[in-house]
Amino acid sequence: MRLLSCLAVLSLVACAAPSSEATSSDEYTEDARVRFTTGSWEPTWSGALHGGHHVQIDYDFDRLPQCRNQGRLVSWVVEVSWQFDDGPITTVALPGSPGSATVLPDSGIAIPEGKHQLAMWFQNRAVGGYDDCAAWDSRYGANYVHAIQD
Repeated sequence: MRLLSCLAVLSLVACAAPSSEATSSDEYTEDARVRFTTGSWEPTWSGALHGGHHVQIDYDFDRLPQCRNQGRLVSWVVEVSWQFDDGPITTVALPGSPGSATVLPDSGIAIPEGKHQLAMWFQNRAVGGYDDCAAWDSRYGANYVHAIQD
């Protein structure tokens, strides 16, 4: 009987209404998102880019199928590079890249205050000295550029 009472209490606690505090899944609800799919070479943007927020990136690795060393050692990586205005370039691996070291955080790209545009591009390359292969997804060198709202 005591076990049933404990189970009943646990089930009430587990079914309680969620707290109003932000959790990791809803922490960035005001941020923008960009999707790069194989269905279209143009990205799909949702939400506006604002300084002080983030932009989430959903990238389909099938957009860059080249340079996939799959021998005894998987040694390829898809990286995203970005630049705000004419500032420095940042490059990190996308989550899920098997040869990655530094990976884009779950929060996405942090947008600094006072910036006017974001340019980004992608590269799939072999790593570990196994191949000289590199492939780009950069809108034919023009990059994917998007305005940042004030």
